[in-house]
Amino acid sequence: VKAIGWSMPEYECVQVSTNLTNYKATSVFEVFATINHLAKEHGTLIKETELIGLIPKDALDAQGYSLESAIQTLKLSSERNGDMEARILDLDMI
Repeated sequence: VKAIGWSMPEYECVQVSTNLTNYKATSVFEVFATINHLAKEHGTLIKETELIGLIPKDALDAQGYSLESAIQTLKLSSERNGDMEARILDLDMI
């Protein structure tokens, strides 16, 4: 996991940006849970998440979540993410 965080006072928030270089070693759910835990320790919550690019389908099914449940759990349902189904890469289909 490669991550960086910075304060954005104009939006009254902090942004954390992460890159998962091996989602099989550290799942997207594990990263989300860790950031959520740290946010709570600092008296705040994750407002939303944003996916830049594509995500492998097995990165979402690894925990046994349905697609809809994974999107809700990871707070990816904002308008900023658009049609999430179009952004999921099914490696079995390649």
